[in-house]
Amino acid sequence: MQADALGLAGVHSRQVVISDHPHHVILGHVIIARQGGDVSRALILSHQWDGVHRLRVTGAWNGGGTLPVRPLPRNDGCTRAACRNGPIGMILLDGPAVAAAAESGLTARLHTNAGPVAVTVPPRLFAEAMARDIAP
Repeated sequence: MQADALGLAGVHSRQVVISDHPHHVILGHVIIARQGGDVSRALILSHQWDGVHRLRVTGAWNGGGTLPVRPLPRNDGCTRAACRNGPIGMILLDGPAVAAAAESGLTARLHTNAGPVAVTVPPRLFAEAMARDIAP
């Protein structure tokens, strides 16, 4: 993906289910975006809306520590062409964290308005985004 007028370029992994919660299907994909010398990396979280529950993510924990989370505004749009999947948040990651996750994956507990939801992100998502990255 590129927006030459903005000097923005980026890649993304495929989107997969990353939770096995009985009431909340959470999907994730990894993005790497570059603009000038700045690089942003994130795990994008989306919720497959069931017609009843709308999730909001307010925090995430991994191994006893917090992860930098940014809630995403609820909208009625689509994420990655799946119109039942609404964005709910992103976990921001630095380069070493993405590289580590490409080896061992990422497990986390999301704090949501409906209580905690565990997610497990397979290493292949991080590795796929890294392989597609268009490093300068």
